[in-house]
Amino acid sequence: MFLNLGGLDLSSIVLDNLTFDAKSGDQLENVSLELTSPQVIAFCSNDNGATTALKQLLDAQGSIEEGSVLVNGEPLGKVNRRHGNPLVAHFDDIELKGKTVLKAVKNCLKHHQNVLTIDQTNQMLESLGIVPGRRVADLTPDEQ
Repeated sequence: MFLNLGGLDLSSIVLDNLTFDAKSGDQLENVSLELTSPQVIAFCSNDNGATTALKQLLDAQGSIEEGSVLVNGEPLGKVNRRHGNPLVAHFDDIELKGKTVLKAVKNCLKHHQNVLTIDQTNQMLESLGIVPGRRVADLTPDEQ
């Protein structure tokens, strides 16, 4: 999952003792975490429920049962109302067929501001064992 900030200068996202029921039926329970810019975070799980719930939380698709979510110190609902666009894009949402990983990443990066450089992205991919020149179609489902 990647953050898609659409003009929003993001400095922090804070989840504090959050219990969230996503529209999909997935749930986050008693989650606390703080993400501070600049950081690159990848959420990986054998169960898509947690990442789906996190995406739906940031897209305001569900209900916060307990705890709080702050984006740049403001409640998430206020940020979503003001900016009117989702804060998150799933890797699955991006058309990648027929491209190498590097070409796909370059294409994604040119459409967004305040993102990783190509060198930073290559470093991240290599740390995950993904060769940037490899075709996306040749990646395993776990690598995708």
